Amino acid sequence: LHALVRHAQAEHKIQSADGPLTLTLTKVPKMLSTIRRCWCPAAMLVSFKLETDEQLLLRKACGAVEGQGIHLVIANELHSRKDRVWLVQQAVAAQQQQAAGMAVQKVERPPHVAVIEELLVAEVVVRHQQHMRRAATAAATAAAALAGARD
Repeated sequence: LHALVRHAQAEHKIQSADGPLTLTLTKVPKMLSTIRRCWCPAAMLVSFKLETDEQLLLRKACGAVEGQGIHLVIANELHSRKDRVWLVQQAVAAQQQQAAGMAVQKVERPPHVAVIEELLVAEVVVRHQQHMRRAATAAATAAAALAGARD
């Protein structure tokens, strides 16, 4: 990513007397799945989505799981982001509300909980433990198959 913006860097210090500055933001490629594939294939990828429309939010969250290989999307609407989020992931047997192979769980902050992150951290920890168990099982199965092929 550094190479993408290197050409736009100032050659010299910006002078304060030159007047107001303009900030230009440039879109960069989605990198999470590439980083996982090249750096740590067993990593669990968690992504965040924020939108102002629930239907668009859930559609984008499901798209991130399907199209980008994200394991868990924490999705929230701008107006209710401190009180309600959805956790979206690939459905596994007997999971929550399933839609097109996706498991969507709504998490709402009860009045006695100060911040919704208290609930989210616990949920992400559980999902990470499940992910690591599945990864360990898959690795053991692959190792057994490889050992059987050598015999």
